[in-house]
Amino acid sequence: MNLYLIENTTAPWGDWGDILWCGVISYDDSMNQYLIDRIGPYTPPAFFSCGNLVVTEQVKNLLEKSDLKGIKFSKEVKKRKIVHLDWMTWDKTKHISHYLDDLGEPEDIIYDRENDKELLASMPNYWLADIPEKINLLLDKASASENPSEYIYIDNSPSVYSDFYQGIERLGCFISPKAKTWLDKHCPNCFKTYPISNK
Repeated sequence: MNLYLIENTTAPWGDWGDILWCGVISYDDSMNQYLIDRIGPYTPPAFFSCGNLVVTEQVKNLLEKSDLKGIKFSKEVKKRKIVHLDWMTWDKTKHISHYLDDLGEPEDIIYDRENDKELLASMPNYWLADIPEKINLLLDKASASENPSEYIYIDNSPSVYSDFYQGIERLGCFISPKAKTWLDKHCPNCFKTYPISNK
């Protein structure tokens, strides 16, 4: 059995780039609602934010029409704050301070700026992915490699076939080759993928 670990693509500018790419997902107990604060108008069609796999409504609808197994959507993520910042036009070779003054915490890129209500209304709706199937993994703790392909292995084939799994011994989203092909087509350049095989 072969799977792939998927993670967000590497954004420029370190933690500041991660905020530009992913935004921030939070949960409001009083509203019983997941919330997203992020930058627009650009949004990746699928991304991880605060450990959650988030997709736009268009991708959700396509996934629900596909024959991929093991991914559901029951929780909409309410857009709370959208900040207009057209960072996709910036020169990625220049330091982030070339474009942003008074750099503090990365989240300040969002929280120190005004909510653009018109942009918020035009941005896509977002959904939180529910991946119920779990998979056991073996971790080679003696490995000094930072490449997950070289220290994460599948412990044994799961009893239930799925195209999406949540790792147990190592948190993360693990997908089948079929799901990888689908994501490469519909969500290009959104993820880094690491092949994971049996020990």
